[in-house]
Amino acid sequence: MGAFNKPILLKETAERVKLRLKEKDTIDGITESIDKDFTQFSEEKEVDYKKSIAKAAITDMLSVLTGKEKGGLSVTRNALEPLQLYKVSLTADAPVGRPLRHAAADRHTTGEVQYVDDVKIHDLKHAALVHSKEAHARIVSIDPSAALAVEGVLVYVDARDIPEGGMLRPSMQPIFMLQDNTPVFADGVVEMVGQPIGCIVAEDVQTARRAAKLVQVEYERLSAILTIEEAISARSYLSEKPEVFSKSTDEIEAALKAAPIMIEGECTIGGQEHMYMETQSSIVVPLENDEW
Repeated sequence: MGAFNKPILLKETAERVKLRLKEKDTIDGITESIDKDFTQFSEEKEVDYKKSIAKAAITDMLSVLTGKEKGGLSVTRNALEPLQLYKVSLTADAPVGRPLRHAAADRHTTGEVQYVDDVKIHDLKHAALVHSKEAHARIVSIDPSAALAVEGVLVYVDARDIPEGGMLRPSMQPIFMLQDNTPVFADGVVEMVGQPIGCIVAEDVQTARRAAKLVQVEYERLSAILTIEEAISARSYLSEKPEVFSKSTDEIEAALKAAPIMIEGECTIGGQEHMYMETQSSIVVPLENDEW
């Protein structure tokens, strides 16, 4: 057995395996012998984990050799100790070489930090989004009747209930050098799986989520645009000119003319602008004078 610093022989287990191959022993008998053989290593580190590895390996081997079902054993391991090793910087103000303390580390580890779910507000209502199940499709119809029939559901809201052209960021300020023109709810057409189509408002979050899945959306699938050539053919362009960081056209032309060698061709890459994916939630509280 190679689970220790040097190979060892599980003598009783070896004999029981021989009997098992002759149909004269059982898987349970072999696992019992493994327990006995491992008693001599009770002081070893993670002995229970190593023992479960031995049981899983031997029973899997026997299942292959005998054609029998596996013994159903699983590998279990104790939780790892939280240990971080690093080289301490020589100076306290060194910018690299040591981990930085998280600003809210103490509150996170003690459970004092407050999350949205921890905020208790009287008569708070909960919303759950209805997501698109199609990547690119025209919305033919939306039927929320089944969802509205669920006890505790208050209302269904979609693009028809908000100001025309409603966007996620009312200020319409650029975010990460990109113009954020994403609509709150899809209006007529969905352009990705998971795009919000509407939302259910209910008395509690479980009811809202359950009812949101009952909203029936009928789609008419549209063809996907996967290349620049297909986008040009379909006249599918950005609604606003993207911000480009480059030299002026005159400088580019001058540099090309002065180049001793010019290579022309096309290059296609699959790079995309990556965005973070994270769960988000918020609480909106109405105040005086139409403030939120």
